[in-house]
Amino acid sequence: MFVDSECKTKKMDKEKPIIAPVIRELELPDLKPMDIYEEIASGPGFLLESREGEEKLSRFSFIGLKPIIQTKIDNEIKIDGDAEYIEALDIKEESTTIDKINQITTSFNHITSRIPRFDGGAVGYFSYDIVSELHKSIKRKGNPILAEFMVCRQYLVFDHKEETLYLIEITVNSDKNPEKIDKAKKRLDKLEKKLRKCKQKNREFKENTISFESNMNRYEYMEAVKKAKKHIVEGDIFQAVISRRLDVEFNGNPFNLYAALDKINPSPYMYYVDFGDQKIIGSSPEMLVRVQDGEVMTVPIAGTRKRGETDEKDRELSRELLNDEKEMAEHVMLVDLARNDLGRISKFGSVKVEEFSVIEKFSHVQHITSKVTGQLKKELGLPEVLKSCFPAGTVSGAPKIRAMEIINELEPEPRGAYAGAVGYIGFNGNMDFAIAIRTILSKKDRTSLQLGAGIVHDSKPAREWEETKEKGMAGLKAIKLAGGQE
Repeated sequence: MFVDSECKTKKMDKEKPIIAPVIRELELPDLKPMDIYEEIASGPGFLLESREGEEKLSRFSFIGLKPIIQTKIDNEIKIDGDAEYIEALDIKEESTTIDKINQITTSFNHITSRIPRFDGGAVGYFSYDIVSELHKSIKRKGNPILAEFMVCRQYLVFDHKEETLYLIEITVNSDKNPEKIDKAKKRLDKLEKKLRKCKQKNREFKENTISFESNMNRYEYMEAVKKAKKHIVEGDIFQAVISRRLDVEFNGNPFNLYAALDKINPSPYMYYVDFGDQKIIGSSPEMLVRVQDGEVMTVPIAGTRKRGETDEKDRELSRELLNDEKEMAEHVMLVDLARNDLGRISKFGSVKVEEFSVIEKFSHVQHITSKVTGQLKKELGLPEVLKSCFPAGTVSGAPKIRAMEIINELEPEPRGAYAGAVGYIGFNGNMDFAIAIRTILSKKDRTSLQLGAGIVHDSKPAREWEETKEKGMAGLKAIKLAGGQE
């Protein structure tokens, strides 16, 4: 047990309270983080996992329990939680939504532990609809939620490489009140006892029938595609991503949706974030942006084919995808857009395309991916990175601002979480966000997912409609497996 025995102490602001983690290091249990979360979570919290390609579990998984701050922003900001933490917040009313969420983490001095990547911070999502704050020419529709985030009291960090589990209890101003350390240790004792009782779950899924409605029918969607193409022909834009939403009848346990996605569509970004009245559940293949120790990274994905029924057919479809001039032109354009996004906030000459046009395969589709990196300018912070990269060109288009204006004209409703970002801003200055695609929103009265296709000069409206259906296959199958409607 230690309170940051190998810490990195940043220059501290004497006016701000100190957040320090009390950490217990255990041997990694032979259990899935998913099984542990389901066993020990009660009320709002989160589970973040990552799988590389189809099956390999990446190095870290994160669980958050017992929120001490919960924030929801629409036309106003609502904050609930522990008074001691809420009173310390220094959030500027005139700030953008991105700045307000970042100000939650910067309201505190933080003693950063030796745990890599993430040892506490704000976890949640930014809605696509914050684009109206970033670009005044885009008018907001209705009053959508712009962001929801939580800061938890307890975190579990699974280091799969080192086979270590870290239990973390966040304390505030424990330097002035040592009794807080003792209380934190006792709470970790209780958490460890719960862990010892956890057992592996044998999950059996039975596919049920479901019913759903689209907010755009086939004709309406194809008409929107035709209008987007007209803008392209006229030289207004090169590409726009047009999406539609599916509302699905679902009366089952929302966590089963996550378990089903984990089974059928393991992806680089897996998340289950429970805000109480709403759960955001996803298996996104695509990073929006990651900042770690000053390096900025993004991995654009553009170009899609379904998976083949045999290995030979699968390889044939991969070759077809890489040889498709329309798909490759779209991918190159979006890699250039990613380079421009990073170029605005990176040191001169540091932006590199480290991987280009690599096929990545998932359960139902395969994509062309590339990797772009840069070194963050010293004078800039995480909000500037998010503002430069948000939203991804792969879910908006190019040129980005004009494409978003056209999306606003052609799509009938606010996008909400779809095409926004799900992830974390750490107290330690790191952040990692996925693009909110292949994502299910579960509320008491509605379960929904949204699907988009990139429209370019050579797009065929019927084919783009089919692409949205292909992208929805994993989500709909997960809903069927998780319970659906008998």
